[in-house]
Amino acid sequence: MKKIDMIEQLYILFQYRSRIIKTVFYAALISLIVAFLLPKKYTSSAVLYPPAVEGGMSLPLSGLGAIAGNLIGGSAGFQLPMLATPSDVWVTILKSNKMAFHLINKYDLWEYYNKDDSINILISFSSDFDVEMGRDGTVKISYTKEEDPQGAYDIVNEAVAYLDTLNQKRDLKIASNKRLFIEDRLSRAKKELVEAETNLVDFQKDNNVISLPEQTTALISN
Repeated sequence: MKKIDMIEQLYILFQYRSRIIKTVFYAALISLIVAFLLPKKYTSSAVLYPPAVEGGMSLPLSGLGAIAGNLIGGSAGFQLPMLATPSDVWVTILKSNKMAFHLINKYDLWEYYNKDDSINILISFSSDFDVEMGRDGTVKISYTKEEDPQGAYDIVNEAVAYLDTLNQKRDLKIASNKRLFIEDRLSRAKKELVEAETNLVDFQKDNNVISLPEQTTALISN
């Protein structure tokens, strides 16, 4: 194997030093010009920490998932897993068309993206609006906007605020469903108790059975 002569290699580099320096210089200059010509993009992010689910268990789809479906529209075209955690619900709401159009209309992003139809503006908006769920259940929201850091910040904050509004509606819906369920069970229990007392009285009359409470009171009196 032929050994590499380091002195010879250095001599070659020295001979072409001018060309190498010029190449590096022009490459750096072009990169700098491109960096100045390209529009600056600013990204704003927020990380959400969902509350722990009671008992450490996931919630069934008929619970949080179904209520979230009612909040963002049953025909929104989304799907939730059979066991939906709060993080799953949050991600689904944040990625829904309802959330997208709420932000698009509120901040007039039709003009920003220069789109006049729903499909294309959703594609453009989704490429800048990102929602990720971490392994620990945290949900990260990010939005990137050209030349407007405040706009990116406002959109992320509005997404969080709107999500909070939908969560409050969800909580009210859950509380209302629980109240209706308890009231229904209480009404049934009262009705069953009255029926049981009526059946007991009828049984005592039909079989000449002395009521135990009345018999006990009579014995104490004697």
